[in-house]
Amino acid sequence: MKDKITIMLPVHRGNIPLANEALKCLLNSSNYNIICIDDFGNDSDYINDERITFIHNTFSERQPLVKIWNQCIKECPTDNVIIASWRQRPTPEHFSIIEKMLNDRYAMVTFDGLHFFGFNKHLMNVIGFFDEGFTKGQYEDTDWFNRLRMADVAIYAGDVEEQRHINGQYVSSMWLDGFEANRDYYHTKWEENTQTNTLTQKKEEVNIIDRNTYQELKPINYRKWEDSILTDNLNNYYHNLFYNISKTF
Repeated sequence: MKDKITIMLPVHRGNIPLANEALKCLLNSSNYNIICIDDFGNDSDYINDERITFIHNTFSERQPLVKIWNQCIKECPTDNVIIASWRQRPTPEHFSIIEKMLNDRYAMVTFDGLHFFGFNKHLMNVIGFFDEGFTKGQYEDTDWFNRLRMADVAIYAGDVEEQRHINGQYVSSMWLDGFEANRDYYHTKWEENTQTNTLTQKKEEVNIIDRNTYQELKPINYRKWEDSILTDNLNNYYHNLFYNISKTF
């Protein structure tokens, strides 16, 4: 699988040292090619390696997180995609787990929520791309996990170390401002009924037409959700709080 997988790393030019630390880690822990995406950057801002290429966006304003992730998928030249966050510090073992679990028909392999995750593009045919109805940050990850659950496909979820300080400065999330817009949109799409322990989906993603993008890919007979390996918080959410699922459409 090594020649059929690419790491996509979105970064922000506001912290070039952290971006370069992420690139160094990915180079040292894997032998995959890396595509780094930023806004208005230059190749010379970053470390140089034959395995790294760059995409420098020139949007007039910063894109929502879901659009950045969808760009990562669409710009990825291989059928298997790893989307990395610049704070996460995976080891060779994390990459081995991704390869093993994808080969074993898990639909997605993820660490630390959706901060470091891999999948085959066929998954877009099954659950769609990230929902571009989310216009800021937050809640898009819960939506994604919910859709995997609704599709009854297995996932593997684990943990990964992260780097929260660079040059003595704490690095906080860049996706907290304006989260209310994502929260409100989430609740137009999902109902979480704690009385009946039911998670109900009320509509599909706004960019559902993108599900036609990879129809030519060979289908994957994914394992069922019951085979999922989950972290404690995901296990509590889907097996204790909302173990019933339904749709209204």
